[in-house]
Amino acid sequence: MRISLGSALRALRESRSVSLRKMESLGGPSRESTRLYEAGTTIPTVEALNRLLNALNEPLDSEVAADLLQRVRAARGETVGGLHPDQQKQLVETVVRLI
Repeated sequence: MRISLGSALRALRESRSVSLRKMESLGGPSRESTRLYEAGTTIPTVEALNRLLNALNEPLDSEVAADLLQRVRAARGETVGGLHPDQQKQLVETVVRLI
């Protein structure tokens, strides 16, 4: 079972032994924002996610970063691969009907 976005963000931060306060001082999102992201109350923007990853020294081209970015974009309803999630679903349904 896949863990939630917030749990994944918390696990990454804790795996680096970085407190909310320390991450904020390293240029990451504010403690309150990070707390909300980790609780799943708020979804970070792509910019906020990049700041969080940079503060944790996670390379932006890593598999972890790519997974988190895809999850943030999907949760925010942003396009992935040039298509909105609704368009992706419609395309898949059309292809399945044609097969």
